[in-house]
Order: sequence, then C-alpha cells, then structure tokens
Amino acid sequence: MQNYINPIELLNLDTEIPTGVDGLTIRKAKKTLLAEIELSDNDTIIHNGIELTKSDCLRAIDDLDHKDKRDFHLFIYENSDLNHFLTSGDLNFFRTFKTESIYKLQDFIDFISPYFSVQYAKALSRNFKTNNFNNVKSLLSVKPIVNDSYTEDCYKSTYAILKEIENEIIKITKDIEFKKSEHIKNEFAELPKLINQKVNVDLINLLPSYFQSLRNQFAQSVRNLARDINNDPYNLYKPAFEIIEIANAILTDGLVKQTITKGYYTIKKNYEDSIPKTIKNSNQQPTAPKITPVEIEDEDEDDKENDTTEVIEDKKESKNIAYWLFLSAANAIGFFYSPVQKIILGLSLLMLLIPLIAFRKDNDFSIGLFLKRNIIFIGAASLGFFYTIIAQLYVSYYFLIYLNLLFDAITNKEKDKKSRFGVWHYTAGAVIITFLYYNYLTELKPFQRSSNVVAEKQLTDKDYFQKGSSLFQQSNFTEAIVQFDKAITLNPNYTEAYGDRGASKANLGQYEGAIADYQKAEELGLKTSILYSNWGFAYYQLKQSEKAQTYLEKALEIDPNNSFAYKCRGDIKYDKNDNKGAEQDYTTAISSNPNASNYFARGLAFYNLKDYKKAIADMDKAIQLNPNAAQYYFDRGDAKDMINDFDGACRDWQIAKDKGYSVPDYKIKRCTPQIVYVPNGELSGCNEIKPKYNKGLDNKLLITVGSNASVAVKLINMSNEKCIRYVFINKNSTYSIRNIPEGRYYLKIAYGDNWSIMDGQSYCTGRFTKNTLFEKGEDILDYNLVYSGNGYQVPSFSLKLDVIITEDRMNSFNTDKINENDFYNE
Repeated sequence: MQNYINPIELLNLDTEIPTGVDGLTIRKAKKTLLAEIELSDNDTIIHNGIELTKSDCLRAIDDLDHKDKRDFHLFIYENSDLNHFLTSGDLNFFRTFKTESIYKLQDFIDFISPYFSVQYAKALSRNFKTNNFNNVKSLLSVKPIVNDSYTEDCYKSTYAILKEIENEIIKITKDIEFKKSEHIKNEFAELPKLINQKVNVDLINLLPSYFQSLRNQFAQSVRNLARDINNDPYNLYKPAFEIIEIANAILTDGLVKQTITKGYYTIKKNYEDSIPKTIKNSNQQPTAPKITPVEIEDEDEDDKENDTTEVIEDKKESKNIAYWLFLSAANAIGFFYSPVQKIILGLSLLMLLIPLIAFRKDNDFSIGLFLKRNIIFIGAASLGFFYTIIAQLYVSYYFLIYLNLLFDAITNKEKDKKSRFGVWHYTAGAVIITFLYYNYLTELKPFQRSSNVVAEKQLTDKDYFQKGSSLFQQSNFTEAIVQFDKAITLNPNYTEAYGDRGASKANLGQYEGAIADYQKAEELGLKTSILYSNWGFAYYQLKQSEKAQTYLEKALEIDPNNSFAYKCRGDIKYDKNDNKGAEQDYTTAISSNPNASNYFARGLAFYNLKDYKKAIADMDKAIQLNPNAAQYYFDRGDAKDMINDFDGACRDWQIAKDKGYSVPDYKIKRCTPQIVYVPNGELSGCNEIKPKYNKGLDNKLLITVGSNASVAVKLINMSNEKCIRYVFINKNSTYSIRNIPEGRYYLKIAYGDNWSIMDGQSYCTGRFTKNTLFEKGEDILDYNLVYSGNGYQVPSFSLKLDVIITEDRMNSFNTDKINENDFYNE
C-alpha cells in the first residue's frame, strides 16, 4: 500500500483564496512540480521525509480530478493533525480527536481506510512493543476510521507480537515439562520476574474486544506454566503463585475465567500452606504421623513377618475394643449403604495421602517406598467412587482387618505375637464376600431407603443413551453429556453414544472434545454422513478450513442430500470470498432444508454479489421463518440501504436494535431526522425524479406561498405520471419554476413546517414533521404552445398557495386531499 500523499499539500496550493484549488491553479502547480522532478538528479523529490517518484506524484494529483476525493483531501489538509498522522504517524490526532460528521460518511471511510489502517497498525504495534502505555491508550481511545474489511489490518501486527510472546511462554512450559529448562536448577526463582517483564498486563487489558479470544489463550498459557510448576514433580508453590497472579490479572471471560480463577485459588492455598509456621523450639524435629491403613508389603522375609503389625501402633490401642468395634461396624454398613461407603473411601484416601503431602520433602521420608506400599490402596479407594464393586471389595477388605483386630483386642492377644492372617487372606475373604453378595444375597439391602436408587443401578447403557438423546432434543446439552458419559462407562464401545456426546459438546462450543468423540465413533465403525458433517463443522469452528472441507466432502459422498454439509461448505467458501460458490451451496442446502439459517446465509452471499434484491428476498424469508433473529433485520437493512430504500433500512435497523442487536450509532443517527433550513428552489438528489427543462421556452409557473406553512411542490406530467420538477418554497415567499417543456401537468403539494432529513441525506429526501397536509391539484396546467396566424403564445401560470384557500377567483386553485404515500411515491 502506498503512503498517503495529500496532493493539495504536495502542490502547495493556497486554500484560503477562492481560486486556490480550481482547475487552472492545479495545472500550473502540477507543471511546476513535474519540472522540479525532471531537474532533480534521480527524478524524485523528497516530500514529508519520503522519496516520491513522478508516478507517485501523478497518482496523488489525479485524485483532484474527482470531486469527492478532492473534498476528502481538502478536509484532511485542513485537519492538520489527521494529515500528519496519515503521512507520518503523528499521534497528536488521537489526543485532540473531535467527532466530525464526515467520519460517518461511508465514501470517506472507504477512501481513508487503506492509509489509516497502515499508520494505525504501525503506531499500535510499535508502542505496544515498547510498553508505551500512554500512547497505546491514546490510540485505543479512538475507534479506527476504517471499514470492516480493514479492521484486521489495524490490529494484526499487535496480534502477532502478543502471539509471539505467548509462544515463548508455551516453549518455556514445554521445556519444563521435558525437564530441559534452565530455570529448573534454581527452582524457578527468576522465572516470575521474566514472565512479568514479557507480559504487560495493563497493556494487554487495554486492547479492544478484537483481542479477547487471544487474551483468553494468552492467560491460559500463563496459567498452564504456573500449573506445571505447582504440580509434581516440582511442587514449587511460590514461583507458581507469582505466575498465576499474572494470569489472574488478565481480563478473561467465559470458561477461561473460571479455569484461571480456580487455578489461582488452588495455587494460592498451596503457597500459603507451604509457608513455615513459627516454631518456638528450633531444635525440635518434625515427626511423621502414624499411618493406620494396612500397606502392601515388600517380598522380603522381614516384611512378610510384619503383615499387619504396622496397623497397630501400640499396646494400648490394640486393646481398645470400642474403637475396633466401631470401625468394623462402619465398614459392614458401608458394604450395603452407598453414602457410608463414600465416606469411608474419602477418609481412607485422606489418611493415605497425608504423609505424602506432609513429608514429601523430608530426607527421611521415601516417596518411592511409600507409593510401593500403598499405591494399590490409593488406586482402589479412588476407583471405588466410580465402580461399586471395587468399593465393596475395599470396605469388605477393611471389615475383615478390623474384625481380626477386634478379636485380638477381646482375646488380649499380645502385640508381638504373629498374626494369623496376611494381606492375601484378607483379599481372598473380600472377594468371597462380594461374590456371595452379588450372586446369592442381592435381596439383602437393608439400608436402601429409596426405590429410585435401585432403579438407577439397574439402568442399562441403552437407558442412559435414551435419556441423553431426550435431553439433547430439549437442547439441554450439559445434562445430555452426563447421561452419555454413563452409557459409555457401562459400554465403552457404545458407538452412537460417542457420536451424540460429540454433537452435545459441539453445541456447547467444546469443539476439540467433540472431534475426539467423533474420532472414537469412527474407530468403532460409525461412518455416517451426519457424523462427518458434524466433524467438518467442528473443524470449521476451530478455523481449520482444509480439514473441515475434507470431512464435509466425505459427508456429501455418503449422502448428497445432506443440507447441513452444504451449508458448512458454503460458509467456508463465503469466508474465502467465493460468494458465487457459497450461493450455490446454500441453494442446494435450501432445496433439502429450507430453514431460516440457510436462507439468511444465501442472502448474505447475494449481498456480497451486489444482487441486493435477491438478498432482501432471502432475508425476508429468513425473518418469516425466524422473526426473533435480530441480525436478520440488521443485514436486511443494509441491503435496503444499498438500493436507496432508506426508510426500509431505518425500520429494519430500529427493529434490530429493539431486539438487542448492537447497531452502530452512525446508522441510528442517519435514521434520526434533523430539522434543516432549505432555501427556495429545486430539491435535487432523488434518483427517481429526473428534472426536465426546455431552455428555449421562456415560460414559468409563479407560486406565492402564504404565512401559514411552507410548501413542497411536484410538477407531474400527465402523459406518463412522472415528476419533472420538485421545488421547495418557504412561507411568505415567491418562487418561479421556469423553462417547463411542452405538455399538460398537474401539481402535488405538501404543506407543513420543520423540513427534516436524515444525517447525510439530500434535501430531496426530506419530510415535513409538523402541521402536514397533502393535496393534489385538480386543475390542469397546459404548457403546450398556442399557435395562431401571427405565430404562437407561450403559456405561463401564477398560483397562490396556503393552508387556507383564498377566495380570490383569479388565483384560486382546486385541490383534493391525498395521503403522504400518494405524494412521495412516484
């Protein structure tokens, strides 16, 4: 893109005098400039610090031949701050910015967009990279004056900088994961400071909503780094907390915000718990708590001799009959009653993990030996929460242990006497009890208080699948996933459950999870058109168009009538600006499924193909099928605006706003009438009215308007019902319509006060907004030449108009009242 060159400044034109930018002055200045270039050593000149060739200068000067561009350059020239920004990137424009009506004019926005976006992108990325907070804040205080197609250009350089920083953080995280990071050896002491230098939270939070998705990803990457430092094998809470504080300070939203907040408080608690408490006796050494669960022993003979003795800590505890009786009874109850069972599992996990957490850094404590002895019990207690049979094996195992200890306590068995039973005896006993229960004692469930619990346990994978499908049809996707999870737990090869769970996740925006489910369903043999179209849609939502296209084509090979696949493929083409291809795919989708979404999508394609009438027709259909979609009205308004149906556009924009759509303020302002003063004379600017003149006829229609209202008068040709003149005459004034072509005419007249137009419209489109009255003249005004023997006469007429009709016969004018539509519609 060429740098902005202001041709008025380049030619050094004097805009203060009337002839400063007229054709003659421009030609003279152009000739002088070209002569200067030809006399230079390298056929260039330096302008605003930029070397310009002859072709550069001619390209800029040619804009002065176009009225609109000349006016735009003149406005920029007179607005020196804007001119300096466009030519050199000076930021004073943003510090002194004032709203101008021209900034709402679409033609001006289209004109300035290429230049503005280049300088804006350079300034924002440069100041963001150098952490210049004030300059970035000034830049972001003004919305870029560009059209939608250049918005990304304004931000993409800064986006790339932020992405580069995120990639550096991701690399640090991966190096830590694979134990290759240089920060490991000093226990990450310097890493929080490094991350804080790279991540300027204040600047990142300043960025507009365009960056929100990246901001979420960025914060998530910082959070992942803190998580890995917090977790095994490092468990270094101080640097993890300092890093998670950075992630927590970044403005995130949705699920990312929940994830980061949860991680923040988890790491914060770990850090606070790790801070040493004040110890009065510095010589006092910590002692490990007693471990009560039975542990899996080593194969050494010495360990075999201590199968159960470590459960008993001292002679006094072994004789506590009430204690062992309570534990035996609790595990017996837990075998039958699920809530008690869950409590036992939770307490067991807690007791098993306390030593691991408390003494993991103690030199005398071996984590490896601890896990070797207890890993099976930790695993069994964890799995027991999900599998009832494992939970019952677990509690029956401990029931036998505590029963044995109870027997020892009752019989006063000495502590050093060898136990009769070992680990494998208790395990075998637990298996036998559980086997007998499931095969012969299923009727004995004394603690089952609700028949609903029994019914729940008897549900099959198909039952859960049906429940999930029903919830899916009700759009309750979160609960549907829960039911599909249960079906898959009971039947890990339940193909349809994977497919429908993936669709539920996709409806919740969890596209990566959906793809994983679709892949599993395919591996299990599901190869339907619906599966592949859903798969393609998920990849499309993840911005992976090529992969999406592959799966959509598979879907269409299996079922050429899959409307959803055509819709998705059309969306991909639409995104690539292949609007013709998109329109064809949407048309095929409509033939199979004529829903609102498909019609609206095709309407957008027609809009981009500049076939606005077809676009409006499709959007009409979409609104008919779904009248609550606010965006449909907004885009139909844009289409109507393109065919100059401004009233229709305003109605649609207002409906869209009422339904909650974010309609730009400038559109609403355009639709808000502004009272203007209109001088006497012709109203021009209406495409449907083509003024007609005959300069050879010196005829006239002299109209005098009274004091009660101003008037707008249309002179209508009777032969074709076309308006040939449209004039405005203020109250208490006279105006003469001249050079009227031969023919027979009648008048349409609007009376009223406060002529109002929308922002940016011509006077011709205005309306009276107070004391309005509309009439049609009955009298015929015959402007045909009257021939006689002495030549011909040129007819002329004179009228007096007012809301109260005069009694003067000479100037009376017969009328019929008409409505507003009769006056304005040609």
